[in-house]
Parts: sequence; C-alpha cells; structure tokens
Amino acid sequence: MVMRPIARILVALAVFASLILAAPIGPSSAATTTNDSDVTGLVIVRSNNDFEATWQSVVDTVEANPNLRLIAQVDHAAAAARVGLQLEPNRVAVFGNPRLGSPVMAAGRTAGLDLPQKMQVFEENGEVYLAYNSVQYLGSRHWTDPLPQYATIHAALKGIATKATGNTPDADNINVVRTVGQVTGRITVTSSKNFDETWADLLAAIEGSPASVAFTVDHGANSNGLLAPTRLVAFGNPNLGTPFMQDQPSAGLDLPLKILVWQDDDGSTKVSTNNIAFFTTRHGIGELPQATAATNAVQNFVNAATS
Repeated sequence: MVMRPIARILVALAVFASLILAAPIGPSSAATTTNDSDVTGLVIVRSNNDFEATWQSVVDTVEANPNLRLIAQVDHAAAAARVGLQLEPNRVAVFGNPRLGSPVMAAGRTAGLDLPQKMQVFEENGEVYLAYNSVQYLGSRHWTDPLPQYATIHAALKGIATKATGNTPDADNINVVRTVGQVTGRITVTSSKNFDETWADLLAAIEGSPASVAFTVDHGANSNGLLAPTRLVAFGNPNLGTPFMQDQPSAGLDLPLKILVWQDDDGSTKVSTNNIAFFTTRHGIGELPQATAATNAVQNFVNAATS
C-alpha cells in the first residue's frame, strides 16, 4: 500500500479541507479488488506483475484498441536521469478517444486539462502500482453533470488496469472532489489576444525557458466540430518535477504540467492551468522550494500568452 507519514496526512487533510469536501473511501481488499490510494480522485491498484510487464500491458492494450489512440509515453525516471537525478521507475501513458472525451469537454471546457486520459505505472519500495484519475473526479472537478460517456470511460480504464495488474481496481467507491464555491484547483485567465496569437505566444514562452514541450493535443480539431478551438500543451522541467515524485510517486500522474487554451462561446480566448498548491495538496507533497519555482514559471507562461 502506498503509505504516507501520519503527520503529513494530517497536514494535507487540513489544507485540503479548505479546498474541497471528500466523500469517504469505500472498502478495499488486498485480494482482487483494491484501491491503494489516499489521494482524492485517484485510483491506485497494486500490480501482481513487475514494472515492465505492467507497463507493457497498458501500452499494448491501448494500441490494440481501435477506438483508442496512444498520444504520448512519458518516462519520468529517464527524464530525471538526464539531469543527474534518481527516481524509481515511473511512467505515464497518455491516450484517448475523442468520441468520448469531446462531449465531456463540451459540458465542461476545462476538462481539457485532464484529457486525454492518463495511466501511470510506478514502483515504490519494491512494489509496483498503477494509477489513474476516476471519472467521478473528472466530472465533479469540471462541473459536468453525469454523462453517458462516463460509464464507457470508467469501464475502459478499469479493464486496462485489471489486465495490467491482475487485480481489479475499486474504482467505484473512492474520494471525489466536491467543489466549494469556485475552488476546483485551476486558474483561468482571459487573453487580450485571439486564439492563435495566444497559443503561439504560449509555446514561444515555454520553448524560451528551461522547460520543454512534452506533447500537444488539439482537442478542437479532434472533436469533429463539436468544440470551439481548444488546445493543450504539456511541458516540464525534470529539475523541478522530479523532487515532487521523489516525495510522492503518484504526483507523476499530474506531470508534466499542462496549460489549456480555449475559445469561449462569446469568442474570447481563455487560458486555464492547474493550481500548483492544489496539485501538491492533492498528492500529500511536503513543502518543497520547487513548488514556488513551478508556480512562478507557470504564471510567467500564462502572462506571456495572455498579456
């Protein structure tokens, strides 16, 4: 089970209570149905297989499904090694089906920050785990009513995880985010520029910094006309990101960081990103100087894109 020091859990819960109300975690079993997670909205299941076998199963299952497209494979440990840092095996597969994801984004545009879907495989203290965001988390965080697509997404993620780990995730009775007012862990700014200018300036700002672009997704183009212009960029700097995962490996699911550029119904251009404090609190990460550096970097990118 992924353990966190008791003192840290109490601090994290105290902070998180000011942001969200969490539903109880349902019962879990170490045999076949399990959720080894104390992270809100996150399904974590222990694998009966080694790291490489678990990872390859995820990749192979996604690639064998004609309805899914594998968009990116992020190897956090390899990125850490390139800058001289050590990290236990930790990878994320990014994949999606626009026929399912586009209606979710039409209902809640900022859902594009959490789409395409991500599935993480990581090793901690000799144990291998698989993690992904629940559909309950996706819907409640982005203010969408229950959608028919959620059942299909839920079943697909659960099936991939079960095949890869040999265990069935308890993805039904888990923590979900219930918003209090406007607090959902994301920031949205209206740009003074049009969509294309905002997007171009955002990419230029990232590429002109120590960070690098990991991948981009054109949600609008993939939606078959359902969405107004909507694009996502994922970017990272392993010098900043690795310490988060050294502290709590599950943080890798939310890395690289992401910024979403989207056009509202009135034609205005919006830029949305995740709040770093929400991210660190969600994963129970301790106080790290990299959190301030990441916050400042993201703010600089948003300012360059919108001002």
